[in-house]
Amino acid sequence: MEDKNKSLEEIDLAQLLILVSNSFKKAKNSLIRLLKFAFNKIIHFCIFIQVHFLKFVISGIVGLVIGFALDINKPEVYRSSMTVEPNLGSTRQLYSNIEMYDELIRAEDTIELARIFDISPKDAASLKEFSVKALVTKNRMLSTYDNYISTLDSSARNIISFKSYIEDFDPIDAKTHSITVDAENDKVVKQLENTIISYISNNPYYKLKKETTDINIDGSKRILETQLKDIDTLKRIYREVIINQSKPTSGAGGTSITFSDKEVKTKEFELLKETRDISGEVEALNIAKIENKNIVNVISNFPERGVKYYNWINRYAVLLPLVAIIVTFFILCLIKFNRFLRKYKNI
Repeated sequence: MEDKNKSLEEIDLAQLLILVSNSFKKAKNSLIRLLKFAFNKIIHFCIFIQVHFLKFVISGIVGLVIGFALDINKPEVYRSSMTVEPNLGSTRQLYSNIEMYDELIRAEDTIELARIFDISPKDAASLKEFSVKALVTKNRMLSTYDNYISTLDSSARNIISFKSYIEDFDPIDAKTHSITVDAENDKVVKQLENTIISYISNNPYYKLKKETTDINIDGSKRILETQLKDIDTLKRIYREVIINQSKPTSGAGGTSITFSDKEVKTKEFELLKETRDISGEVEALNIAKIENKNIVNVISNFPERGVKYYNWINRYAVLLPLVAIIVTFFILCLIKFNRFLRKYKNI
């Protein structure tokens, strides 16, 4: 009985091995057929290109000539850029305004653009694109990361790495931003500068926020300056005590304050350290007040004249040859397919 079961198991194992072997053979044959099919199609495609190569060259040359002719008559585009530093959380408003201006250009609403920027409709029609982007470099990101980490506790610092900070960084949180305007008139962009800035600076919300920030800075500065005066007073009293301590004392009764050398050095160090810390806070407040003097600081203005901008992707001399070659390819494919249908019909 056991021998019979053993022989049955051997038969099952042999059948299983045969089944697996056949499966591998089928997969191998299918892969070979697929590779042959792909190779055959590639060869046919190469032959097709070889046979009609001259047609593709001619269509490309025709497209290139027409493209150059259109580019010659196409108005030149001039690009101007301005670097700004929005304060008091006004960055989102800046991005929203730039997006609105660009949307008006796409809608070809030259009347509204002319009204907003106080320019002629003709100059408004010459505007082609508004864009804004954050100016972020690795060094600036590292500096921003260090400032951000310094505000966190020790446990949070260990969780947030520089890599994760970069991945989650919102470009709107960048300090400086570049506003770019493309126009066919090389002098019109300079006229837009004041309006772009004033639309944000004249916002009542940011005006109130600036006034409140200035009041808070001035109040904090007065408190710190008072603390510095108090420390100067303590220094003066402390020096008097040290001087009196160094004088010979008489046997008369009275109360006297004495310090050891170690206490003298410790107290001097503490007063100097506190003075330095408070002076640093006052300096930081002064810098903050200067930075927030304007709701939007202009770091670099629009130039008086824009610079010619060449976008090769949008050039007809680049696009039309590609379009002509693709169209020629599809026409030849349709002709070949039509011949195939005729042969198939006659079978």
